Amino acid sequence: VAAVGTVGAWVVGSSFNPVTPALYMQLALILGLLYGLGKQHGRTVSVPLEPVGVYAVRGMGIVLIAYGLCMIVGNQLFIVATRYHAAQQFSKSYQYSRIATHIDPLSPLLQVARVATMQSAGVPLPEVRSAVQRLMGASWATSPRIALQLADIAGQVYIESGASEDQVLVEQALSTARMHGPTYPDAYVQSAFYAANFGRADEAVLYAQHGVLLQPKNYLTWLVMAKAYQAAGNYEGLVLAMQKAQSLRPHDKLLPVLKRRLQETGDPRSINLLPQKTFVLLSLQ
Repeated sequence: VAAVGTVGAWVVGSSFNPVTPALYMQLALILGLLYGLGKQHGRTVSVPLEPVGVYAVRGMGIVLIAYGLCMIVGNQLFIVATRYHAAQQFSKSYQYSRIATHIDPLSPLLQVARVATMQSAGVPLPEVRSAVQRLMGASWATSPRIALQLADIAGQVYIESGASEDQVLVEQALSTARMHGPTYPDAYVQSAFYAANFGRADEAVLYAQHGVLLQPKNYLTWLVMAKAYQAAGNYEGLVLAMQKAQSLRPHDKLLPVLKRRLQETGDPRSINLLPQKTFVLLSLQ
């Protein structure tokens, strides 16, 4: 009964969440356990199949085994790629990411990871931009989390290019995240950050306030709230948001320094609060 209930829980959970290869292996173990229990207690159920049906089932099994192996190998290569990226060996990271996507081309995780390594590996910006545009057209790119990752990749391109078309890509990805994740806090936090950077201060404040309502005890959310108030020139709001962020992370060494400088000058523009490159790198990590 417990094993059957576990299978039911797995099916329900996988219907609402992405299923990783590790979880497929978990399902295989559960089904194997059920089969073993059935054999042990003599409760197996045999379904007679015509020869054609036997070949069809075997063929399907071979296909599923092959696809499962592709998923496992692709994910292992992805792990290797992330280790090279952490070691700042960006060319090797991109190389392994490309191989992983060739082996398992259906994985959104691998596709996004490959594009995320392109710029640091020295791939020309037009190619990175085209890759982001292709991924944004995929059916699975409506996932709020993936849309936000694509927004950050496009934001990284924008840092280097400053091109309006890259700004448009960022805004399109953020719009997708908000549309398909109306209660997803990060969709509003990142929208607030980019709106502040793009000079739309009032919009940034509204998005940040929404993010705070959805995620009131998050350090980065309050830091982005402070960023939005800074863009709007709201000194009091900026100070209060920075204080709230510091209360959530008391050991932060940078915020007290920024607060002292802000109090000395009285000018919200006198501090460099959460630069875009730092925010993008934190989000991508």
